[in-house]
Amino acid sequence: CQSHLETLPEASVLPTEDITAMALHPHDPQHILTYGFQGIIQKVDTQSGEEKLAIPYWTNVTFSDADFVYNPDATLIAGGRCSDSPAGGFCTESDMQVFDAETGESLFKHTRRYDHINRVAFTPDGRWLLTGHTALYGMMYSPLPDANIHIWGIKTP
Repeated sequence: CQSHLETLPEASVLPTEDITAMALHPHDPQHILTYGFQGIIQKVDTQSGEEKLAIPYWTNVTFSDADFVYNPDATLIAGGRCSDSPAGGFCTESDMQVFDAETGESLFKHTRRYDHINRVAFTPDGRWLLTGHTALYGMMYSPLPDANIHIWGIKTP
């Protein structure tokens, strides 16, 4: 299995301060997405370190837990996060958003109360988006309606 791995050159190391989530471009390892405590999804060129796109996705949650992924043809970025939390640190609201990968425009947003959308994934054909929810974050406030995986249909042109 080791023989199948490529080693990136030392020059591809990028300086950063606080990465809490990141995603690889499915066809171009020169572009990655990063997210940290500054609350911005950044598309970064791994060769130059230059920011190619910045999508504000700020949250008042101190741990800034989020997940992001490209769809298979890299035209969309889906993200899930806890978007509101009182001082106690439990998530009282979360959202899932789908963005245009070139412009950063928000194309769809779904908000849930007393839940924590903390995982997102596209199916290999890009027709479906899955979101995972952590029930633990809302249990302090009220029983959750569910802690299921939700499957969203993605319209394609």
